[in-house]
Amino acid sequence: MINKNFIITLFLCNCFIVNCVFSQSTIVPDQELPNKIPIMTSDNAPYGRAYASSVYSSYYPAWQAFDDTKRRSLWISKNNGTYTTQYLEYDFEEPITINAYNITPQTGNLTDRAPKNWNLQAWNGSYWKTIDTRSNMTESYWDAKASRNFPVNPAVRYTKYRLRITSTNGSPVVSLYDFKLFGPESISYKKSEKIESNLFDDNGSKFDFEIMPNPNNGQFHISTFVELYEPAMAIDDTSRVYILPRAGQHLTNNYSKVPVEIYNLQGILVYSSTINGNSDDIKLNLNKGIYLVVVNFESKKVTKKLIINK
Repeated sequence: MINKNFIITLFLCNCFIVNCVFSQSTIVPDQELPNKIPIMTSDNAPYGRAYASSVYSSYYPAWQAFDDTKRRSLWISKNNGTYTTQYLEYDFEEPITINAYNITPQTGNLTDRAPKNWNLQAWNGSYWKTIDTRSNMTESYWDAKASRNFPVNPAVRYTKYRLRITSTNGSPVVSLYDFKLFGPESISYKKSEKIESNLFDDNGSKFDFEIMPNPNNGQFHISTFVELYEPAMAIDDTSRVYILPRAGQHLTNNYSKVPVEIYNLQGILVYSSTINGNSDDIKLNLNKGIYLVVVNFESKKVTKKLIINK
């Protein structure tokens, strides 16, 4: 039987021998991997907890680094005039193992907000244990590729993980679009979690929509789509249900007209219309604030937060 680890021995010209041990579980940086963190819609939903040491304002909360909106919303730390160490944390409901993580900072003309030095840490019940350290990740490093994966050695399961950013590339604030944690297991949803279960049909199709941009000034684009998942689900001895994404899962929906409703936080309907086809532009004359957008896919409803920032 072949051992999972194999050794490559390099004989250099001066006869010095270097042994390099590689593992079959090694993660290649910058490849696409399943995220262990659910798509968050608030600091505590759908489950787990997103937390940050500080926020720039209520429009840039911690959970927006975990909402997977592909660079349309972000977490920004508080501006104290000069940069002080900041951290971004996610707490799972049960211990998990990770073998890589992803950071997607704000770049372009704001690359100075990208992390330069940081530690990835895990809470072991007594203190924050550093499991990975990166140094001198300069603006040119992030400009070359603005989203990076970093492998770590999977070993112990932890419930809490945090990214402790000790310095930026010059800015007094740090801005992140995404912070993801990858694990050797498939993406998991608790068996007791009901928030998204009714969004799947019998063929493993999940109905969803996007708001772009968000936050906005009352004018935005809304598009609907279908994500395909493997309908078969495996339950292990921890009572977790695994839903496996299919390759090329993003599809347009099959509905010609999709009802859209927008409510304020008091539950009052402030807008109602239909999307013709898969997408539409919406213009609202509403006050600055937070609203709830509800899209109806026949008997299925999907709700997302809309932030108007005039």
